[in-house]
Amino acid sequence: MATEKCGDWHECRDTAADLHRAIGLLEQQIELLDVQAARDQEWYALLTEKLLPQLGSPEFLVVAVTGGTNTGKSSVFNQLAGTRASSASPLAAGTRHPVCLVPSEFSEQARLQQIFPEQRLQHWQNADDALLPDEQNLLFWRECVELPSHLLLLDTPDIDSDARVNWKRTDSIRRAADVIIAVLTQQKYNDAVVREFFRRAAAEGRTIIPVFNQVLIPEDEPYWPVWLQTFCEGSGVVPEVVFLAPADRRAAAAMQLPFSQRLMGGSASADQAEEKTAAENELEQRSCVAGDAVPEAGTRLLLDYLRQLPAGQLRLKSLRGSLDLLCDPAVGIPEWLRRLRQAAERLQRDSGIGTEDGLIRVEKWPAVPVPAVLEVLSDWWRIRQPAWAQTINRVYGQAGKMLLQPVNLLRRRPAGNEQSDGLQEYRDEEWRIVQQTVQQVMQQLERLQDTGGAALQQRVRGMLSGDATGALLSRLLAEHKRFDQQQELRELVDRSMQQLESERPELYRMLRRINHVSAAVRPVTSAVLFSVGFGPAGDLLAPLAGQAVMHTAADVFGGTAAAIAGEAVVTTAAESGVGIVQSWFCRLQAGYSARRATWLAGQLQQHLLGDLAEEICRAASVVESEDYRRVAVGLDQMQELTGRAMSEQDGRDSGETVESD
Repeated sequence: MATEKCGDWHECRDTAADLHRAIGLLEQQIELLDVQAARDQEWYALLTEKLLPQLGSPEFLVVAVTGGTNTGKSSVFNQLAGTRASSASPLAAGTRHPVCLVPSEFSEQARLQQIFPEQRLQHWQNADDALLPDEQNLLFWRECVELPSHLLLLDTPDIDSDARVNWKRTDSIRRAADVIIAVLTQQKYNDAVVREFFRRAAAEGRTIIPVFNQVLIPEDEPYWPVWLQTFCEGSGVVPEVVFLAPADRRAAAAMQLPFSQRLMGGSASADQAEEKTAAENELEQRSCVAGDAVPEAGTRLLLDYLRQLPAGQLRLKSLRGSLDLLCDPAVGIPEWLRRLRQAAERLQRDSGIGTEDGLIRVEKWPAVPVPAVLEVLSDWWRIRQPAWAQTINRVYGQAGKMLLQPVNLLRRRPAGNEQSDGLQEYRDEEWRIVQQTVQQVMQQLERLQDTGGAALQQRVRGMLSGDATGALLSRLLAEHKRFDQQQELRELVDRSMQQLESERPELYRMLRRINHVSAAVRPVTSAVLFSVGFGPAGDLLAPLAGQAVMHTAADVFGGTAAAIAGEAVVTTAAESGVGIVQSWFCRLQAGYSARRATWLAGQLQQHLLGDLAEEICRAASVVESEDYRRVAVGLDQMQELTGRAMSEQDGRDSGETVESD
């Protein structure tokens, strides 16, 4: 394949690295979603353990000897090594860590670490190294002069071991491998775990060479083709060749276990038959009979086969298989992105984030009483009026309180009570809204216990543990009682007036003129208000009359009676002076309500939710994020680049074939 000379493969590697980074950034935003993490999926493992380490690197073949318990896997590995490199015994030896044999030309540890990024490399000391009960993922390696320069050979833990960690270690080697020697026996060719392991390997484009070990020849001659067919049907493996090894402990111990090469039908191919003499065929057949003398040619048959494998083609096949799975719409990144989108939409729907039904939903926050606002406005203007106007307003203000006293009594507002401006009723209404909001938030959290990912559910359960509602309400009540509403109003009015002076200087000047002439019109407005019994707009206009704001806004000296005649005049004169002032005043009231609702939201965030709402919002809108877009774009680029690289490689291989012919 000469990948080091192929620019497209280097570009594929760079794109894979960019894709890996984008996936990592995206995963930081989706912890709360009910979707499997990328790092827990097979396509991600192939990306990090196969594609990133091997795309664009020089040609070599990773050959892994794998199998179930008591299949003689380590014994087969030792035959290929020509020495006892891995512990083997008639009893289950219990290999826990892979052993890797490397050719003399491949002794750079850094390069080996790149190929096996999930393993911690250790120099091989003896055959029992692989039995160490170490929780770390170790890989013991040593040089082997018998191996060709392009071949790495590995023994692996049992794929059906009782220790699940052994499965993970063997899976990691499977992903890095190009060729897998499947060691099978009469007892272990149809095991469910064995079939699943090799089914994955076949789906990922690995070349699989079945080796039936511990075969009785000639007794099993009619049976092994049936075993092989059952294995292939259950795993999806389509082998080109199969090897048989006899049940011969003495030959295995002497590193002379013979291997007989067969095809699916149990006979040699026509080409093989033509190449062999009758004597060679007789020698190979004799080497498969237990107890016969074992010639050297029969012993090394499997290793010779491995030597002759087309490294470039098989490596391309394994890379292509990994890339195909990475881009597979059903099990690869496209499916993960689809599930991620579904989970984000589900979380947004269930949490209400991004809609008016969010985690904190405040309904009908009460408007601060008009008299309370006007009292603060009056104080604000009073200190800015000329001395003569301040005197008149003070006199009429006292007279106004006397006139309003009977009305306050009728409305059950005791004269002289510090809350006679309606603030006490407002406080009570606020607290009712606070309690209602807390109950809604708690109910919303209870619904979230059944949605989102495990991380979200765990956090929500912690928030709801014990008497969470009672404790929260007690804390909010204490904060609510300490709150100084008058001071909050003063700050809001001061800020609003400063903003008005800056943004609407003409309106501000008009209000200032109104206040300067308020003393002159004060007797008229007081008489009119009293005569109409305050009417439908009484609560609004009575305090306003004290500053002559509303009735002189339309016309400083005229239209007084019309301006205070009723609410309709105020609301329908939207573009007149009265309408502008009313609109500004309503915005001031709304601003206060917004500040109070914000106070409650801040308390709930501080004492209950923390950053949960923000994190849910980020997770629910993740499909709109730049990282999501980068993953989708990176995937498209990978598909385009690999398709082009494979087409060029196929064309190059075809050209080489024509030349060789």
